[in-house]
Amino acid sequence: MFRETRITIMNIFDNIPKQLPEELTDILVNSNGVRIERIVSQGHKSAHNFWYDQTENEWFRGLSFLKKNLNLENCFKRIG
Repeated sequence: MFRETRITIMNIFDNIPKQLPEELTDILVNSNGVRIERIVSQGHKSAHNFWYDQTENEWFRGLSFLKKNLNLENCFKRIG
Protein backbone atom coordinates (compact mmCIF):
# COMPACT_ATOMS: atom_id res chain seq x y z
CA MET A 1 0.00 0.00 0.00
CA PHE A 2 1.29 3.46 -0.92
CA ARG A 3 1.54 6.02 1.88
CA GLU A 4 1.49 9.66 0.89
CA THR A 5 4.33 11.75 2.31
CA ARG A 6 4.37 15.52 2.34
CA ILE A 7 7.74 17.19 1.92
CA THR A 8 8.22 20.77 3.02
CA ILE A 9 11.43 22.47 1.98
CA MET A 10 13.03 24.64 4.64
CA ASN A 11 16.39 26.05 5.58
CA ILE A 12 17.63 24.08 8.59
CA PHE A 13 19.35 27.20 9.91
CA ASP A 14 16.12 29.27 9.99
CA ASN A 15 13.95 30.00 13.03
CA ILE A 16 16.69 29.82 15.64
CA PRO A 17 16.15 32.29 18.50
CA LYS A 18 19.14 34.41 19.51
CA GLN A 19 18.69 33.44 23.17
CA LEU A 20 17.98 29.85 24.22
CA PRO A 21 17.53 29.02 27.91
CA GLU A 22 17.81 25.33 26.95
CA GLU A 23 18.53 23.29 23.83
CA LEU A 24 16.01 23.61 21.01
CA THR A 25 14.90 20.28 19.51
CA ASP A 26 12.77 19.81 16.39
CA ILE A 27 11.87 16.39 15.00
CA LEU A 28 12.46 16.50 11.22
CA VAL A 29 11.76 12.82 10.44
CA ASN A 30 10.13 10.15 12.61
CA SER A 31 9.43 6.90 10.77
CA ASN A 32 10.03 3.16 11.12
CA GLY A 33 12.66 3.24 13.84
CA VAL A 34 14.47 6.32 12.49
CA ARG A 35 14.20 9.75 14.04
CA ILE A 36 16.13 12.74 12.74
CA GLU A 37 16.22 15.76 14.99
CA ARG A 38 17.55 19.27 14.67
CA ILE A 39 19.13 20.11 18.01
CA VAL A 40 20.31 23.67 18.49
CA SER A 41 22.63 24.32 21.40
CA GLN A 42 24.40 27.46 22.49
CA GLY A 43 26.88 25.66 24.71
CA HIS A 44 24.28 23.89 26.85
CA LYS A 45 25.53 20.91 28.81
CA SER A 46 24.40 18.42 31.39
CA ALA A 47 25.12 18.87 35.07
CA HIS A 48 28.58 17.84 36.31
CA ASN A 49 28.87 14.04 36.78
CA PHE A 50 25.53 13.48 35.01
CA TRP A 51 25.43 10.30 32.90
CA TYR A 52 22.87 10.28 30.09
CA ASP A 53 21.85 6.68 29.39
CA GLN A 54 19.47 5.84 26.56
CA THR A 55 18.18 2.73 24.83
CA GLU A 56 18.41 4.19 21.32
CA ASN A 57 21.49 4.30 19.12
CA GLU A 58 22.63 7.77 18.19
CA TRP A 59 24.69 9.39 15.46
CA PHE A 60 25.61 13.06 15.53
CA ARG A 61 26.68 15.54 12.86
CA GLY A 62 27.43 19.15 13.72
CA LEU A 63 26.36 21.54 10.98
CA SER A 64 27.75 24.91 12.03
CA PHE A 65 30.99 24.10 10.17
CA LEU A 66 29.01 23.21 7.04
CA LYS A 67 26.99 26.41 7.18
CA LYS A 68 30.04 28.63 7.46
CA ASN A 69 32.36 26.79 5.09
CA LEU A 70 30.36 24.88 2.47
CA ASN A 71 27.28 27.10 1.98
CA LEU A 72 24.83 24.18 2.17
CA GLU A 73 22.02 26.06 3.92
CA ASN A 74 19.45 25.33 1.21
CA CYS A 75 20.22 21.62 0.72
CA PHE A 76 18.13 20.29 3.61
CA LYS A 77 14.48 19.20 3.51
CA ARG A 78 11.86 18.86 6.23
CA ILE A 79 9.67 15.79 5.91
CA GLY A 80 6.40 15.77 7.79
